[in-house]
Amino acid sequence: MEPVVGRKRWAIQAVVLTIAFMTNVDASIVNIAIPVISEKLNVTTAATTWVVTVYLLGFTSFILFFGKIADIVGKRRVFLTGLAVFTAGSLLCGLPLALPWLLVSRVLQAIGAGISMSSTLGITAEVFPENERGRALGFAGMAVALGNITGPTIGGLILSFLDWHYIFLINVPIGIVALSFGIKLIPNDNKKADSRTKLDFPGFTAFALSIITLFVALSQAEVDGFSQPYIPGLIAAAVVLFALFVVRERRTAFPMLDLSIFRNGLFSLSILCTFLAYWAISCSPLILPMYLQDMLGLEPHVTGFIILASPLVMVAVAPVSGYLSDKIGAAILTFIGLTILASSFVMMGLLLTQSTPIFVIVLLIAFSAFGGGMFTSPNTVMVMSSVPKGKYGIAGSVNTLVRNAGTTCSVAISSIILYNRISASIGYRVSTIVLDRPDTFAYALRWVYLVTAGICTLGAAMTGIRLFGRKSPHK
Repeated sequence: MEPVVGRKRWAIQAVVLTIAFMTNVDASIVNIAIPVISEKLNVTTAATTWVVTVYLLGFTSFILFFGKIADIVGKRRVFLTGLAVFTAGSLLCGLPLALPWLLVSRVLQAIGAGISMSSTLGITAEVFPENERGRALGFAGMAVALGNITGPTIGGLILSFLDWHYIFLINVPIGIVALSFGIKLIPNDNKKADSRTKLDFPGFTAFALSIITLFVALSQAEVDGFSQPYIPGLIAAAVVLFALFVVRERRTAFPMLDLSIFRNGLFSLSILCTFLAYWAISCSPLILPMYLQDMLGLEPHVTGFIILASPLVMVAVAPVSGYLSDKIGAAILTFIGLTILASSFVMMGLLLTQSTPIFVIVLLIAFSAFGGGMFTSPNTVMVMSSVPKGKYGIAGSVNTLVRNAGTTCSVAISSIILYNRISASIGYRVSTIVLDRPDTFAYALRWVYLVTAGICTLGAAMTGIRLFGRKSPHK
C-alpha cells in the first residue's frame, strides 16, 4: 500500500471505523425488532430469529477466506468490494417483501460485512506507522465495541419513529458516502494476483460448514438444552469438519489459513485472549437487561440509560489505552484489562441482588467497561504487530473471527447456564425467567457471572505468565 502522511491517515481511518461500526451494529440491531417483524410479516418469532442467525453465519464464514484474498490481491480492492456488497444487501433487506427474501438479502449483507471487515485491521496497520498504530487500533476497537453494544439502542430509536425497514435502509446512504470517500482516499496496494496462486475452496468449504454446524448447535442448545441427542451430534460433526479443515491446510500448497502464524506464541496467546475477553464482554448485554427489567422491575428506557454507562466508558477508554500501548507497551495493559474484567464479574456475581442501589449497578457496569476498553486496543496491537506485513489481512480476519466466536459462545453458554441454574433452583426445567421467583434468577445470575469471571481469570493468568515470566518485546 502506498505511503500515507498527515491527516489523510485519519480520514482513511474514519471510513474504516464507519464500516466497522455499521457491520457490528447490524449483528444485533435486529434483536429488538424481531416482534415487530414477526407481526408485520405474519411469521413466528422462532422463524424471525433466523434474520439474526444467518447474519452471524454469513459474516463469520466468509471473513477468513477474504482475509486471505486481501493479502493476495490487495486490501483496498477487497474492502471496497465488501462495502459495496454490504450496502446493496442492506437495500435489499429494506424492501417490503416476504421473510425468505429478507433472509437471502440478509445473507448477502452478511457476506459484504465479512468481506469488508477482513481488511479493516490490515488497512489500519499498513496506513499508520508503528508509533501511532496503537492509538489508531484503539479507535478501531472502540468502533467495534460500540457497534456490538449499541445495536439494540439504535434499533429502538429507529423503531420509535420509523418503520422496521429503516433498520436496514439507514445503512444505504452511509454506505454510499463511505464508498465514495474510500475510493478517493484509500491508496492502492500495487498488488497483482500471482497466476500461480490458487484459492483453497475445499478448505473454505470445510471451515464454513464447521462454523455453520457449530453455530446451529449452540443456537438450538439455548432452546432445547444439551439433553437432546442431536445437539452433541452437531457439535461432533463441527469438530470433525474443523479437523478436516486443519488437515487440508497442513497439506495444501495454497492454504486459506497459513497455520504457521500460530507458531508465534505472542500471536496465539493474544488470539486466545481475544476469545476469552469477548466471551466476558458479551455476557452482560444478555444478562443485564433481564436483571434490570425482570428482577428490579425497571422500565425499558431506564434500563437503556443505565446500560449506556458501558459504551460511554468504552468510548473514553479504548483510544486512551491504544495511545498508552504506543508509549508503555501493550502487554501490561492487556493484563490490567483482563484483571479488571475478572474482578468486575466477581463483584457483579456477589453484589447484584434485588436490593442493589442503582448507583452501585452503574459503577459496576462502568468498572467492567473500563477493563474491556483497557484490554481490547492493546491486544489488537499485539495481534497485528506479531505477524509480517504480508499477513496483516489474514491476521486481522482471524482476530475478528475469534472475537465473533467468543461473542456467540458467550450468548449460548451464558443462556444455558442461566436457565439450567434456574431449573435446578426451582426444581423443574424452565426456558424462561420465573417472574414470581426472583430468588431463582439471583442464584442463576451469580453462577453466570462467576463462571465468566473464571474465564477472564484464565486469560489474565496466561498474560501474567507471559508478562512476568519472561522478557517480552511488547512490555
